[in-house]
Amino acid sequence: MNNFSDDDPQLTNFLQQHRSIAPPESAKSEDRLIAEIDVRFEVKQQLVSRLWSRSIWGMIGAIATGIFGATIHYVMNAPAPSLAELDRLDRYLEAHWHGLVADPAKIDNQDNLDTYLLQDDDTEDL
Repeated sequence: MNNFSDDDPQLTNFLQQHRSIAPPESAKSEDRLIAEIDVRFEVKQQLVSRLWSRSIWGMIGAIATGIFGATIHYVMNAPAPSLAELDRLDRYLEAHWHGLVADPAKIDNQDNLDTYLLQDDDTEDL
């Protein structure tokens, strides 16, 4: 192991000759040091505050994106109507059909009902 002793005068002499010189004492050095510490502390506090702000806004954005995505998923994948709902809709249409179709006799004679329903009746009036 190392033996630290003052028995080596050559080493002691070398260290005394090559030691660093302390800077001269300044009256305002302590004030400058305290001011620098305060500035760095304020910057650190601002960074921490900005980090929290970004985190909160990020969480709000993530929650809003989740809600928006769930809404789109629900709209795009709506559940199929039940038989009771379809029966109720059918009964409603049967009760109020007279205002929906122009001439029911034409429908019975049509070969393709989809073509008839997609026809524009305004062209016949011209």
